[in-house]
Amino acid sequence: MDWLLIQVLFLQVLVPLLLLIWLARIREKARFNWLLKTIMVLSYLTSIAVAGIWPFMPWPYVYLSIAILLAMRGGWRIKDTPWLDVAELRSQIGLVGLLVTSLASVAMSVYLFSGWIPPAGSSINLTFPLQQGNYLVVHGGSNMILNPHLKTLAPTPRYVPWRGQSYAIDVVKINHWGLRTNGILPTDLKRYAIFGDSVFAPCTGKVVSAENDRPDMPVPRRDPDRT
Repeated sequence: MDWLLIQVLFLQVLVPLLLLIWLARIREKARFNWLLKTIMVLSYLTSIAVAGIWPFMPWPYVYLSIAILLAMRGGWRIKDTPWLDVAELRSQIGLVGLLVTSLASVAMSVYLFSGWIPPAGSSINLTFPLQQGNYLVVHGGSNMILNPHLKTLAPTPRYVPWRGQSYAIDVVKINHWGLRTNGILPTDLKRYAIFGDSVFAPCTGKVVSAENDRPDMPVPRRDPDRT
């Protein structure tokens, strides 16, 4: 199985489902514990909604909606409990662990959202080059988690051959279900929503050369002369 698909299934399917089940089943003795667990779950789900690769599963905000409903239900169930319960050492250790994990989750969400802010310096306004449907940027932004292409700017010899993609973004077309393909990682290019779309010039300029004789390569094969 493709490694990227394994990562997506683990981080964006298995972990969220386990967190939602955990949130549904917990019944804390103190409201502060419930609050920290809720913050941790919502922060994680927010992080994967921002940074996740969603062409496989297009419903990140469904997780958040379910989590909010479960949190409200859990809060109602413990509305008569005290805010803090630190009578036992075990409760104190658990509270500290929850606090640290919750703060780390919130910090990660804040960092990811910072990637939506353009970097300092001058910029050029370009027209989006695809105009025949709905598109999703899966790797783009001003930090390396949102946009791994920025890693190639590091002064490391192994990145030198890839320096030309340092400011690239990855774009996919999505259908009315929010999916980029008909099937899971099909090899046939025609099953990808973006196949055959026209690419328009993002700015005024002059075409000095064009190449249109390369064969279409089935996924995940690459043209050996272009890698």
